[in-house]
Amino acid sequence: MQKYCKIILIILIPILAYLMSFGILVYDSDYYTTLTQKYSKIDAADMNKDMVEYFKTGVTASSFLGFSEKEQVHLQDVKCVIHYLLGFLMIFLVLFLFLLRFAEDKKKIFFYGGIITIIMPVLFFLPFETLFTQMHNMFFAPGSWIFAADALLVNLYPAEFFYAFAKGIVLRGFCLGLVITLLSRK
Repeated sequence: MQKYCKIILIILIPILAYLMSFGILVYDSDYYTTLTQKYSKIDAADMNKDMVEYFKTGVTASSFLGFSEKEQVHLQDVKCVIHYLLGFLMIFLVLFLFLLRFAEDKKKIFFYGGIITIIMPVLFFLPFETLFTQMHNMFFAPGSWIFAADALLVNLYPAEFFYAFAKGIVLRGFCLGLVITLLSRK
């Protein structure tokens, strides 16, 4: 039993690190604005605040009137996925804390979990477009997330935005893994 407990805890560490990184960035409208200033064709500071508020509360702002019906449906789907992922974060965190109470050799658990967290960014060297497509195919109905090049959503949040957003998540997860690994050695 102790062996399985350790394995589950080690696996949960990178999951928690990357879900926490996602949770930090997904509600940070300033981060969105930093990225949209770099990659968007639209001045998006106010829209970013409205977007984050929508993801948090479900309240749509008047700025959403520019989105087509298909885009609005996709944003509803995105909001649901965000809430599910953050729900899983809470469930996994509770499970982690519960199992950790019974685990022996916690230093090894944190060390190996941290190492896996550090190694996971290697996946980021896969073609981002492939990862992006697979992620969308996993979470969204076929074709519901594909828009014309002139769609507001595409111009507001182009592919480069999502690549940079993913890099932000990976960088924060990597740093958490590094901290976990280093602290486990003390």
